[in-house]
Amino acid sequence: VPQGEARRWTVVPKDALVWQGTSPIVYSVIDGRAMPVPVRVAFPVGDGVALEPGGLAPGATVVVEGNERLMPMAAVAATPAESPR
Repeated sequence: VPQGEARRWTVVPKDALVWQGTSPIVYSVIDGRAMPVPVRVAFPVGDGVALEPGGLAPGATVVVEGNERLMPMAAVAATPAESPR
């Protein structure tokens, strides 16, 4: 049963998470570079996860495919995600 005030959550695809031990990060694309951002998972939402505030900026572009082998500051070319059918 939900309690408290309604809040807005930043939700990312669960495939955007990269686990470094027990700590997750996501790679955010900033100026064409992959920037690691430490995040804290709040709860699952369908095929995604809601993140605790303070990590990833709302509306940020995140890497979903190939993120496990990325290095920080690697050059990336963002492509729009396909819409679910």
